[in-house]
Amino acid sequence: MSDRKHKNKPLWSSITQKAGGLKDSVSQKATNASKSLTEKATEAAKHSVSNVGEAISHKATEAGKTILDTATHSVESTWKKGQDWMDYLGADAEEPLSNHNAPDWSLDELYHIFVAYQTAYQGGSQTVTLKSGKTYTVRIPPNRTEGENLRLKGAGVQGNDAFLVLHSFYNSEVNLDRQVNRLINQTPVYEQTKIRCLEAYNRLNNVQPTQDFMALDLLDYLVLTSKLYSDMGQRYIIASHHSRSLTLEQCLGKALETSDLDLDEKMRLKGIYQYVRSGEAVPDLEALTKIDAIILNSSLKADLKKYYLRASITSRVLTLDILIINTIYNQSQLSEADKKRYAKTYIQLREGQTVVDALTLVALDEWMIKAEIPAIGKVIYQLIRKPDSPLNNEFDSDDYLEAFKIIQETLQSILNNTQDYPATGIQTIDIAEVKIERLAEKCYNSVARGGLGLLSGNVIIKGAVPFMEMTARVAIAQVAQGSIQDKINLGIPAVSETVNQSTAIGNNWMAVGSFGEGEKPIHHLLGASFYRTIMDNIDGVSGLAEPATNKSIPQGLGLLKLLKGQPDKQRVIKDLETRMYR
Repeated sequence: MSDRKHKNKPLWSSITQKAGGLKDSVSQKATNASKSLTEKATEAAKHSVSNVGEAISHKATEAGKTILDTATHSVESTWKKGQDWMDYLGADAEEPLSNHNAPDWSLDELYHIFVAYQTAYQGGSQTVTLKSGKTYTVRIPPNRTEGENLRLKGAGVQGNDAFLVLHSFYNSEVNLDRQVNRLINQTPVYEQTKIRCLEAYNRLNNVQPTQDFMALDLLDYLVLTSKLYSDMGQRYIIASHHSRSLTLEQCLGKALETSDLDLDEKMRLKGIYQYVRSGEAVPDLEALTKIDAIILNSSLKADLKKYYLRASITSRVLTLDILIINTIYNQSQLSEADKKRYAKTYIQLREGQTVVDALTLVALDEWMIKAEIPAIGKVIYQLIRKPDSPLNNEFDSDDYLEAFKIIQETLQSILNNTQDYPATGIQTIDIAEVKIERLAEKCYNSVARGGLGLLSGNVIIKGAVPFMEMTARVAIAQVAQGSIQDKINLGIPAVSETVNQSTAIGNNWMAVGSFGEGEKPIHHLLGASFYRTIMDNIDGVSGLAEPATNKSIPQGLGLLKLLKGQPDKQRVIKDLETRMYR
């Protein structure tokens, strides 16, 4: 009995318990303990699974992947536990930079799926898209409880099994619907506001994309600051983010339906979006840029674009960081000492620290020019090496023009003088080659690390603020460089304010020659004008990499600015309600 209970503990709890008592050589011992737990739990899951679409043991998989921290602990609590353990893990100065005994966090291909109340209760079907880009209609048996799992046999990227982790508001013991309705009706707001909040909740409950963001923001605040949160646990957060994610996914799907891309390319983009949704590195940066172009050129609201951009930049940064770190360590012409010095210097630049070793910095500059990494990584590196450039001044018109020009010139210079390496090869990187310096090992909430990905807000990365913000600037500039024909090929007119392609290729799609020349929607702009408009629209990239807050509202729900300096709950509610009618 005791052994069974031990296996069923959430993984982070088991890890932190073990790591907490190991003051000496904590890295190696905690890692071994984690690996042992993961292996045992995964083996248990393998023996418990049945055929496609049938339920597998929730408890076995939960032990192996730390899916939920329900009822009593918030998302921030789970994140903090992971952060404390990982920080502690890397604190031992004697730990080698290459840790071959690191746990395999990617034994299973996991997807968190929010299911409609009626489907969880009565059974039914739901459509899901996987990282392979393939879409499946999955049969869900009745009476599915929170966190139960389904297996899709052989549906994974490598032909492995894919596991769907189910979430819903269904609870056989507690009527969550009634509690939410009571909470909304007892809030001192206008009747129309209550109606809009109830409609927003119904959309979440029925697995429908977000339409009324302002009402959803208020609903988020009401639920997450009430006693109801203790009953709903993380499932409300998952539902709210799932609705936002559905809006993005539908926008992408609508564009691809009318695009000129072939079927394989459409599937590739749909699959890459699932990596972004999971908060993980992507195997194809070119495809990610195309998704960026579709979302940023669409008619989606600015808040949702920034929400997406934060997730997209996280995946891009994780990808580039993995490639840079691994490329350094795979250079046979470098000695082991040089590899460590290069990696240390790169990390200092990545995190905005002062580089003390000037000689190594010069050597790293020269190495980066010839390194077999994507050109975009070299561009970002070179721009980070120019901290006093206009790139960091986001809201002055002249600086916009200069910033876009600098990015373009740097990219062109690199493409003219060095070879580009577009393929990332992320899927071919051996998990046993994990380096604890990589951002992926400091990344919390990603599904590959046992988290919820985008469904917990946005993935939190410790440090690397300069790296993330510069990556965002370059990503927006890349989209801005796309031509009119590029937009048409991607099906962007279908998700923009442009009614048809004949209008799209007319004057409305001409690049604006100078700032302030006419009022044109974002998706009609090209070049520096597009760069400036997007930066204005999302209030700049500062804050895309902001650290997690200690407040009860998870990052990414659009409420942090309102909460700062306003401890009066009724005042916050009134401010949120006022936003609904502007």
